[in-house]
Order: sequence, then C-alpha cells, then structure tokens
Amino acid sequence: MSRGLGRLERAIAARIERQRQAHIAVCVRVDEIVWDAYPRRLVVDMGEEVERPDLTRAHLVAAHRAMHSFVRKYPHYGLIGGKRGWPLELVSVSAARRWASLWREDPVSTHADRQRSTARRNRKRRA
Repeated sequence: MSRGLGRLERAIAARIERQRQAHIAVCVRVDEIVWDAYPRRLVVDMGEEVERPDLTRAHLVAAHRAMHSFVRKYPHYGLIGGKRGWPLELVSVSAARRWASLWREDPVSTHADRQRSTARRNRKRRA
C-alpha cells in the first residue's frame, strides 16, 4: 500500500517547485536529485574541502527508478536522454516532444497515451 511519494520523488517535486517559483522551464537531472536527496560529506579535493555526496551506482539507479515512477504519477512530465552518455532529465511533455522532434526519435508518449492505446487495442480484439 502506497503512503505517498518517496524520499527521491519528494526531492523531484521540491526541485520542480523551486524552478516554477523562479519562472524557469522545468528540467531536473538525475544527478541533481541525488545531490538533493542523499547526505553529503566533506571531501578534500585539490587542497580544498568540498561538500559532495557519495555517488554510488545504487544511488543513480534509485534516482532513475524514482524519475520513471514520478512520470507515471504525473503524466504532464516526460523523460529525455538517459542513453549514450546523455543524463536522464525530467521535463514537461511539450519540451520532451520538441526534443524528440529535433533528434528525430520516436514521439514521446505519456503513460495516459499508452493506456488509451491499450484500451483501443482491447476494444478491437473484443469486436
């Protein structure tokens, strides 16, 4: 039984809200979510103490999973990138469609679009 958004999904929602308050186009990268959600520690880098999270593959995989879950729950957002060295980004669906048309990729479909197409296929099978 779900009890609402998880820690990573709350971090995504908070970052989106901050961008909306600043009147910036919504664009949330996977590394920003990891930075917001996980604790940081001081690391000595080139003689300076720098605050940085311990990034492990498990953190990145959890953030990817949370982004996909967030998009399923809020269908007016879409995901772009995430392949061939591009970081996974969460953006509005209109921006995702624009990005897909620029890169000549398959059109971006939302979770609601997939549900509608599945319902159409099922109706055709029954008929």
